Parts: sequence; structure tokens; C-alpha cells
Amino acid sequence: MINYKSIFITLFLVSSIATYAQVGSGATGIGTEAPEEMLHVAEGNIRVDKINENIGAETNKIVVADANGVLKTVNATMPKFFYMPSVIMPTAEDQVPGMAGATYNAGTFTVNLHANYQSQFNTPAVSNTGATTTLPVIAANALDYHIVWYDNTVFENVVINNLGELSYTIKATAEITVGSFMNIVFVVK
Repeated sequence: MINYKSIFITLFLVSSIATYAQVGSGATGIGTEAPEEMLHVAEGNIRVDKINENIGAETNKIVVADANGVLKTVNATMPKFFYMPSVIMPTAEDQVPGMAGATYNAGTFTVNLHANYQSQFNTPAVSNTGATTTLPVIAANALDYHIVWYDNTVFENVVINNLGELSYTIKATAEITVGSFMNIVFVVK
């Protein structure tokens, strides 16, 4: 006797799979008839059960998605934030010359934080003898700039613009010490 229910279920499943998994030029699409990669999932999330039980090795790479959702591997990812490299903030006009992007005008100091970061990262003072990498420099407009602490007995009128240019004045009553510094954090947008 023919089992029509089994035939119907089989035909339904085959037609459903054919609708959602398209094969063309070796590419497979789920939810698309025109896959743009070897495996193209048009909508929804991807789930891999028990992936966390497969512990990776130190040499493994990190999987990331580009703006189009295409998965790629990288050796490492940038942190979301980092501290600006150390610089001495000028507190006197004669300290400005030679500092990247620093100016002094009528009592106001301006220091280009991004220019100082870029200068130090592009030309490190010392690197290991076998260094094969360079330090990454992120564009000025791709960062937010935050001063998380400064000596408010020395610095006043502290402002940072969107390109990482810091302006400030020195208080007339300031007693500058080794504790007269700023902690500056860059955040990747």
C-alpha cells in the first residue's frame, strides 16, 4: 500500500529545501536565490551548538564580520579604548617648540593630542630587534577624546575638539609639581 502521507511530507521537505538553499557556481544560499559568497544566509542569525566546548589554540584567529556581514579572520582586534601615549603638557611658553601640534597664544596652550599619538606610534623610541609589525594609528575623526583626570589646581578652561585638539590655560596661582598631569583616554567610535 502506498503511503501518501510520507510521499507528501517528503515532497514538501524537498521543495522547501530547494526554495531556501540555492546552489549556483558552487555557492549555497539560505533565504536567497543569488548567493554572493560560498555560503550566504540572507536573514537571521547563525547558531553553532557546542562551539564553546571547542577550545581554541593561541595561534587561532578571531572571526569578525565586515560592514556587509561577510565573515573574515583577523589575528587580533583593536581595543574599544586606550590611554594616550605619555606626553608632557606644556605649562610654560618655552616648552611648546618641538612638540607635535602644540601652540601657545596669549595664555592659551593648544596641544594636538592625535598628532602626538600619531608621532609616537609612527616612530617608537625603541622596538624589539625582530619587530615585523607597526603600531596602528586610527584616524583623528574615528576617535573620541576624554580626559579622565587632570590637576585642576594647575589647568583650567580645559576643552577638546572633535579632532583631538586640547586647549587649556594655566591658573595664575598654579604650583606645578610632578603631580601636574592629565590622564587622557581615546575611545574608538
